[in-house]
Amino acid sequence: MPTNIAEYDGQRTRVIRNNAHILDDERKANLGFAYDAFVYNGLSKYKVVGSTIYEFTESEIASVVAFIDDPTDLLPVPVAPEPTAAEIQEAANKSAREFLDATDWYILRHTETGAEIPMGIAALRQAKRESIV
Repeated sequence: MPTNIAEYDGQRTRVIRNNAHILDDERKANLGFAYDAFVYNGLSKYKVVGSTIYEFTESEIASVVAFIDDPTDLLPVPVAPEPTAAEIQEAANKSAREFLDATDWYILRHTETGAEIPMGIAALRQAKRESIV
C-alpha cells in the first residue's frame, strides 16, 4: 500500500510520496498555517505550535496533501548569501581585465600606426589597471 508522509521537525522538511523520498530540505514549507513542527502520515496528523500539539483541521490537511503532491511549489526560494569582500573584488578585477582585453587593440593600433588613443579610453584603461588588486 502506498505511503504518503510529510513532516517538519523544526530543522528539515521531508516528504515521502508513494513510498519514494521526494524531498529532504532544510527550508520550512509555507503551508498557509502556523507551525513549529508537523507530522502527517496514515496514523498521525498534527502540528506543534510552541509547546502545544494540535490536530490538523480539514483545511490544513488539504494544504499538506497538496504539498505532498507538489512539495517544491510551497518552499521558500533560497536566498543567495551576500558576496564576501574577496568575491566582490575578484568580480571587479575580472571586469577590469575584460575591459583591458577589449581595448588592447587601441594600444596595438597606436604601436603599429601611431594613431592616437582616445583620451577617454586611455584614462579608463589607467583607472582599470589601478583598480586590479
